[in-house]
Amino acid sequence: MLNIGEIAEQPAPAMAGDGPEKLSARRTSRFRKYRKVAAARMLLEKSPTGKALLKLARHLKITIVPDPQLKTAGVFYPGENKIAINPSHSAADMATTLVHELRHAWQDQHEISEGPTLTPRDYILMVRATEADSEAISVLVGWELKQAGHGEVLAAHLESSYGDISRKFLNEMAASGNLKMALRSAYDQWFAKHGRIDGYNSDGIRNMEERLDDHIDAMRAKEVFPLSNSELHRLGEMPLGGNYLNTRPSRNLLSPEYRAHISPAHEKRLCDLEIQIGLRKPPPPPRPLFTPPYRPMPR
Repeated sequence: MLNIGEIAEQPAPAMAGDGPEKLSARRTSRFRKYRKVAAARMLLEKSPTGKALLKLARHLKITIVPDPQLKTAGVFYPGENKIAINPSHSAADMATTLVHELRHAWQDQHEISEGPTLTPRDYILMVRATEADSEAISVLVGWELKQAGHGEVLAAHLESSYGDISRKFLNEMAASGNLKMALRSAYDQWFAKHGRIDGYNSDGIRNMEERLDDHIDAMRAKEVFPLSNSELHRLGEMPLGGNYLNTRPSRNLLSPEYRAHISPAHEKRLCDLEIQIGLRKPPPPPRPLFTPPYRPMPR
């Protein structure tokens, strides 16, 4: 992982046709992108939870790099052990994104993530649950930073499309003062927006379709098991101890409210996946239309 000093020592590679001025401009631009990522990391060091997540990243040797070509704010690549952050955003936005992706790295390390050993519907639920957890932890770090005098990260989250989640967290903190209950409220709030759910349903189904052979192989090897409530509860483990999903009273994490809102188009694709994997029998072929024999009318 790079710090500012290491970034400065890594010049941009020369390209054919680069003159001294153009090469210098490219190197300056590259340095600025890395410096913005470093600034976001320095912010996280001021949060106990953020600091713990960065410590985990160092332990796992995860590389954190800027990628201006990303179509999203950030992404974690488990196979490459890398987190890419879009540097076009502010340091506060990038800090929130970095926490989110670091939490995905934590989930991957603890083997709490979607995969071919889940049925398609459990796979979709796991996609939703890991996103809800990552967003709840992002809000937690923003809140901790505000307590430390850096309110810009929480303010950026409140202004984002996920602002309803941070508002729910703050409302619960104001009402009860219970941090775990506030995090559980933030987790539950993730499932309140149908548009958000629909987008991740689409991503999850597409991923399963692209890796269909892996799902078929897992089914043939009898390695597909139903998702359990206790497995989802593991998502709530906090970097500094405790579990925010164990609050009482709380809904079962497998309850219909967490599985709801699947569009007709997505439902059809899920059914097709279940048929191809072997979890559902294909529908019977349509019966041929009955055509009565031709009989000439009497004259």
